[in-house]
Amino acid sequence: MLLKLDFRDEFKLEDSPDCRFDFLEVRDGQYGYSNLLGNFCGTNFPPEITSKTRYLWLRFHSDENIEGKGFKAVWNTIPRPTYPGIPPEQEPCIFNITGMEMIIHSDLVKDRKAQAEKEGLPLDCMWIIQVKEGWKIQLVLDVFVLKHPNECEANFVDIFAEKTDISSREKKFCGSIADTIVVAKNTAHLRFYAEPKALNSTFEAVVTAIRDKKKSTCRDDEYDCEDLTCIAAELECNGKVNCRFKWDEEDEKCKVSFSFVKFNISVPWPNKTLSNSRISTISGNSGTSTSCILSCILFVCLLLLSTDFHRLLYRFSSSHKL
Repeated sequence: MLLKLDFRDEFKLEDSPDCRFDFLEVRDGQYGYSNLLGNFCGTNFPPEITSKTRYLWLRFHSDENIEGKGFKAVWNTIPRPTYPGIPPEQEPCIFNITGMEMIIHSDLVKDRKAQAEKEGLPLDCMWIIQVKEGWKIQLVLDVFVLKHPNECEANFVDIFAEKTDISSREKKFCGSIADTIVVAKNTAHLRFYAEPKALNSTFEAVVTAIRDKKKSTCRDDEYDCEDLTCIAAELECNGKVNCRFKWDEEDEKCKVSFSFVKFNISVPWPNKTLSNSRISTISGNSGTSTSCILSCILFVCLLLLSTDFHRLLYRFSSSHKL
C-alpha cells in the first residue's frame, strides 16, 4: 500500500524565502532523512502527495513570531501499482542491538545487497544502538572502504543520536577515512546507504558503551581508559580497540605466554627421532605459526609469546602411532 496526502480547506503559514521560519516538511519514508518531497509555507496549497513507500514523514515547525492560521490535510491508503517497471517495495533493513560491545559490519547485510543488486535498487540499512541509561556510545570504524569515496550521495555512513532528522545528524562519513565519534546519549542510529553502483562498499564499526569517570577510579567491574572514561572490564585485551587511546589493547599487557615445564611422549622405538612429529603454535585464531620438532623422548619447549593477537593455539601432530 501507498499513502496519499491531500491538503484541504486552508493552508496559511508564515511566508519566507526557503520557508525558513514556519514550514511543513514532508519526506517519502519512515525517517527524517528519507527523500525530501518538499518544504511548504505561505498561502499556496501544496500539491497532492503520493508516497513511494508505506510511510510519509511530516514535521511542522513554527517560530515565536508571525503566526498563520495553519493547515488541514487528510490522508488515505491506495494500492501499490503492479504494472511493469514498478519495483517491489523493499523490506525494512533495520537491526536493534544492545550490549557493552557490539560489532556492526557490512557482511551482516549480504542477502540484502544481493537483493538490491538484483532489483537495481539502493541499499539502505539502519542499526539502532542502545546502551545502559547514563552511558554514552563510542563508534570506531576500523574498516571503512567505500566503492566511490567522496561521492556523498552514492555511498555513506550516517550517525544519529536519538532523532534521525537531518538537523540532528552527528556525523556523515563519505570519504576515505572515518574518525572516532562519541554519541552523548544512550541511543544512537547508524545508517549505511549505497546506490547500486556502490554496493561493494564495506565497513566494520566497533561500538562500545562508555561511562564518564565521575570519581578518581572506575568500578571493580570496569576498566579505566585513562581518558576520564570507563568501559566494561571484560573488554580489556579482547582484540578490539574499545578505549579511544587504545590502552585496553596495549601490546605488552595483552600478549599471551605459555611454556612447557615437562613434555613426555612415550614412543615404541627407544633412541629414535620423531622426524615427522611437531608442536605448532599459532598466534591468534589463525596467525603466525611456529613449529617445534620433537627429536627426543623428553622434550622441553621454550617460552612462546603471541605476536599480533591475544590468543595462542597449540597443536600436536605426528605421522607415528604413539
